[in-house]
Amino acid sequence: MFVLLEGEVALLRPGQEEKKLGPGQVAGLLAFLAGDVEPESAVATQRVRGLRLDQEDFYDAMAEDFNLTRGILRAVVRWAAGTR
Repeated sequence: MFVLLEGEVALLRPGQEEKKLGPGQVAGLLAFLAGDVEPESAVATQRVRGLRLDQEDFYDAMAEDFNLTRGILRAVVRWAAGTR
């Protein structure tokens, strides 16, 4: 999973419209949480600075801090509600 800190990334999926992500947005969240491979490709359209999160470290952090887990679940729900 990647968190975009600066710049812009275009997510490309065959047969679908290009989706752009900017600072503060996340690429690969659902696949990351599900343990799947993301079927999209990402192409930087501007100079980018981002944060790559490792799945095992992420789950370890969630197991240690319930507030982190709760915050992530809230963010996923908001994100899912906004994609409909």
